[in-house]
Amino acid sequence: MSRYGLLSDIKKIFTSTVINILALLRYKLGGKTFGLNTTEKRDKRIVVTLTTIPSRMGAVQISLDCLLRQSVKPDKVIVNLGQELFEGISLPNGFKILESRGVEIRYVPYLCPHSKYFYTMQDFPEDIVITFDDDVIYQKRVIEELMKSYKRHPRSVSCLRAHKMIFDEHHILLPYNQWEYETTCVDIQSMQIFSTGAGGVLYPPHVLNKDVFHSGLLSELCFRADDVWLKAMELLNHTSVVLASKDYRRLTLVRRSQRVALKKTNIRKAENDICIQNVFQHYGITYSDFQDQ
Repeated sequence: MSRYGLLSDIKKIFTSTVINILALLRYKLGGKTFGLNTTEKRDKRIVVTLTTIPSRMGAVQISLDCLLRQSVKPDKVIVNLGQELFEGISLPNGFKILESRGVEIRYVPYLCPHSKYFYTMQDFPEDIVITFDDDVIYQKRVIEELMKSYKRHPRSVSCLRAHKMIFDEHHILLPYNQWEYETTCVDIQSMQIFSTGAGGVLYPPHVLNKDVFHSGLLSELCFRADDVWLKAMELLNHTSVVLASKDYRRLTLVRRSQRVALKKTNIRKAENDICIQNVFQHYGITYSDFQDQ
């Protein structure tokens, strides 16, 4: 490794450590800016939703704290917990504080990462649903940036981190790890933009195909890859995706949250590619479905 590379890695570790310490202190201190929207009347509510697993109960509290301190406050924050995973498990005391500020804990049939959106979208079909992950320290303006994008592109999915899907000269989709990683194609509606849930993804009402709630198919075709399933549902509905900003694509993860991580199998073991093949073949999704209208 070059000296520059070593210094760059040290800087990243130092920055991540400082951000984690500040996030933890902010969580412990609470404060007046910590909570849901209580002042603005909206035609469509902003519903934040996520899921987690028992090993991340500490990390998710930090992520939730960040989402309750946004410059644009959500109307609801919902955490869907898989009944099978949490049977007999008591939630940490910190959740009492989060619930007192409006966080809703719901126990639902376990659908791996799909639990994040599956039940919330059905319960709030006319509202704006924003999905987040359970292991990220989110900046203060992520919801604000997503909402700005939504107002410009009300029929598109808006996100803050995405890859661009790349095809070869024969119109064959390249493997996931050969796509344009963390694309910077900002404010451009495209069928080739693949949003990643970690950065935050905004779904306007009715932009996904009705099969999005077909639990049997999603379990059979891509149980561990919700991003792939949701991309297919966008394509089937001719819904484009927009990267709202390039300033939020580099994520700061909560420390010690990656001991159990789907990316270890989805990316490193190419499970995303298997899921993409399964879903796209089932629905007959081809290059022509990616052409922007």
